[in-house]
Amino acid sequence: MQITKEKLVIGTRWNWIESIASYSAALYTLKLDLKFETNLSKTITSTADSTNHEFTIEADDNKAYSAGWYVYHFYAVDESDATNIISIESGVVSIDPNVTKVDDARSHALKMVKKIETVLLTVASQEYDLLVMDDGKQISLKDSKRLRSELKYWQTEAGLRKGIKRRRIQFV
Repeated sequence: MQITKEKLVIGTRWNWIESIASYSAALYTLKLDLKFETNLSKTITSTADSTNHEFTIEADDNKAYSAGWYVYHFYAVDESDATNIISIESGVVSIDPNVTKVDDARSHALKMVKKIETVLLTVASQEYDLLVMDDGKQISLKDSKRLRSELKYWQTEAGLRKGIKRRRIQFV
């Protein structure tokens, strides 16, 4: 989906076109749910652009969003039968702060802790079998052990967890 290729910055206009041959805009409405942490999901509905689906979110409409990692879910709704809802894709996408308006003074390590925690929570809910990160990486349930290991590393780097001190002992 194109959302993973977009640079979404709070307080700017977001606009992209999704073209899905199986779900023409003449027959289906494409919807996007965005969920951040424990907040309620935000649903964005596409408009028909010939056979494509156009998403536009004006700057005033997204300025209340929080910067961070959002779980997204695209689905198509049949125009002739609104109960016919087809899941298309789910994943995680980053919505960035507008650096001209917000100063995020967190260290890189703290940002990584937050990102990994968000992914772990999403994977742990088992709501989705596979997540697609905004950099194209795919994460499945079997990757949670690796993610927990990464989380421990970044927590140590951020000073949130004590690292293991290893001593080298030499016997003479």
